[in-house]
Amino acid sequence: MVHIILLILKTAGIVFLSLLGIVLLLLAAILFLPVTYRVYAEKEEKIKVHAAGGWMFRMLSVHYRLDENGRDFVVCFLGIPIYRPGKEKRSSRSSKKKRKTSLPHKQLTESKPECGTREESSRVHASEQNEEPAAAADTLADPKEEKGADRKRTDRKRGFFGRLAYAIHRICDRIKTIWNACCKIPRTVRSLLDRKDQLLEFWDLEEHRRAREAILKEFLYLRDKIRPRKILGYIHFGFDDPAVTGICMGAASVLYSWYPEKFELRPDFDRQVLEGEIFFRGKLRLYVLVMIGLRIWFNRDIRLMYAHWKEL
Repeated sequence: MVHIILLILKTAGIVFLSLLGIVLLLLAAILFLPVTYRVYAEKEEKIKVHAAGGWMFRMLSVHYRLDENGRDFVVCFLGIPIYRPGKEKRSSRSSKKKRKTSLPHKQLTESKPECGTREESSRVHASEQNEEPAAAADTLADPKEEKGADRKRTDRKRGFFGRLAYAIHRICDRIKTIWNACCKIPRTVRSLLDRKDQLLEFWDLEEHRRAREAILKEFLYLRDKIRPRKILGYIHFGFDDPAVTGICMGAASVLYSWYPEKFELRPDFDRQVLEGEIFFRGKLRLYVLVMIGLRIWFNRDIRLMYAHWKEL
């Protein structure tokens, strides 16, 4: 009896430890396997972009492509596409076209017996009137063609005016939202001016200053972890005003501190131009985000600043 109980406990322990090992393995894979990304972009006459991201040795990957043929977005699992929104839209459009093309075919097949009876009646009276059947056939065909043309015209008008009304409705909604946002600006400015002393006191507190420094430190840490590890290419740019070109060159020269030899900026002070080619790739591990979130959550100064902000 004791031997059976020990055997049951042994098997239960083995199952529990195996399940625990699988869970820990999956958790370690989620936290420590990197999420990789790579982007290639080219601009000459037209813009071409190809971006891809993958996880767990690209077992799960995402691809985005933009070229002269249009846009394409696909999610793959083990290299097999499992989600492509453009394909669903195309299939629905093709099914609608098939339905539209099948309706005239049915109408033609149903109208064949009527044509046959008319032809028999025309053969009966062919001895009396030799030229009347052709004229009658023309007169019968012309109203149908006119009705079909009128229907097409009305459908086109409805589709055009419908799209136009929808576009006007969307523009009016955008204008309303922008107007409402502009109307709220004076209220927010007045409320900020009324609470100017409280905001200055909130900004000058020592705990809040330490909280801002901690948030900035975490942001810089995330930037170092997420930034591309490899970048290649060049950008050839220029504006009509050479001063603007010089200002942009000075602002973009920050990249030289990261990649002094692998990335090249080519300013053009004589003409307006924008072309280039760039490739970069990098990676991010999810444990970095978890560590940043935990440090922010357990930081006393940040929680105190958040509580004071809610009281304002």
